[in-house]
Amino acid sequence: MIAIKGMEEMPSCCRHCPCSDDLQCNLTTQYNDLIGRPDDCPLVEIVTCKDCDYCRFELVEGIPYYWCDKDNCPTSENFYCGNGERRE
Repeated sequence: MIAIKGMEEMPSCCRHCPCSDDLQCNLTTQYNDLIGRPDDCPLVEIVTCKDCDYCRFELVEGIPYYWCDKDNCPTSENFYCGNGERRE
């Protein structure tokens, strides 16, 4: 698995994707029509704990503390797992 650092939103189309040049997807090596995301786009959203519905943040004696209610364990703001669901 690879995550693109600093990429905060899923691109709406190949034209706005850093993995694509103007003619071709550099991940799938297929040619793009540059309109919308193709059905076979390999990009998937990764929800980090700080944005997850299951994560709680608390200050314990002035120290930031993240807790996952889904897995019932401590975590960190930039960790992620397959159970992540974006907080509304």
